[in-house]
Amino acid sequence: MANDNTIYLHGQILDEHTHLTYTELCRASALEDEQVTALVLEGVIEPIERDAATDADPTHWQFCGVALQRAVVARRLTRDLEVNLAGVALAFELMDQIADLKSRLGRCSKA
Repeated sequence: MANDNTIYLHGQILDEHTHLTYTELCRASALEDEQVTALVLEGVIEPIERDAATDADPTHWQFCGVALQRAVVARRLTRDLEVNLAGVALAFELMDQIADLKSRLGRCSKA
């Protein structure tokens, strides 16, 4: 009899169409409430809609799946590399610029 080493995984694709609540984002990213709020205030992640009413109670914030990816990377940067919050924001700004430049380069090479 053959040995069956098949592993089945179950998951959900997280993209800009996936919505997470504040609590779900905290739980999924393994970050405390204050840490998620700090990431928002620093501009690392952004709620889907943000105004004075939702800022008064961040638990009403909704996030897209991309925010979870960014929150997890931010947690790793602070935990593993001991990067402070301003450094995390700068790292994301630079990563976003690199992604934009790669996209532009790809469009130019196709033309």
